[in-house]
Amino acid sequence: NNIKNVEKTMKLNERWISALIAIITLLTYWNTINHEFVFDDNLAIVQNEDVTTSLFDASFLYHDFWGNNIKNVDSHKSYRPVTTFSFRLNYLWFGLASYWYHAVNLVLHLIVCLVLAKLVLQFEVFGLVDSNYNLPMMSLVTGTLFAVHSIHVEAVTGIVGRCDILATLFGLIAFYLYLKDIQQASIKWKIMYLLAISLSIFSKETGSMTLVIWGCYELLLALYHNNYKSLSVKTIQ
Repeated sequence: NNIKNVEKTMKLNERWISALIAIITLLTYWNTINHEFVFDDNLAIVQNEDVTTSLFDASFLYHDFWGNNIKNVDSHKSYRPVTTFSFRLNYLWFGLASYWYHAVNLVLHLIVCLVLAKLVLQFEVFGLVDSNYNLPMMSLVTGTLFAVHSIHVEAVTGIVGRCDILATLFGLIAFYLYLKDIQQASIKWKIMYLLAISLSIFSKETGSMTLVIWGCYELLLALYHNNYKSLSVKTIQ
């Protein structure tokens, strides 16, 4: 009964946290969805034939983010096919109505905030913190700060910033799946987190930083356990 009560409390906390983060995120960025295409939006979307084409046109797979053949000397060499394909889906459903491109960015940013909050809530399950931490409060603060922090304004309000949002989203999902694999090793989790990290990298090159985060996590975890063992030995002595 106690376990069931704890599970119910966690689910209730998660719902309230998600609701609060959603309200704060939508209130913060709602005024951006009526904006037009500006600056790089025109080059990457309006004038990009990889976006304004049919669903199954595969040319975007060998073009850069701006629609140029990636082998060309003057190519930007930014390979972001996942983001480009998301723009194409936007175009196929809503044409060049900028409202819907901004709306999708906002929804994706909200999803990132909720995934991050969910990840923090799972810290105790993954053994990252003990029961002394107030995880619901940590989750709410983390998700809210991420939602409203000014460093994310350009990524959310500029339509081309979707590449940053998608890279972050898939990077967080990859890290979550990576922790799941550590907790309960399975080929299923390995395949899923490798797929997620690939989607992150092909959304924007900076998605590769997820691999660096994994390395830092493993290093910090090893240092923590070594320090803990040393402290335990000294205590016993």
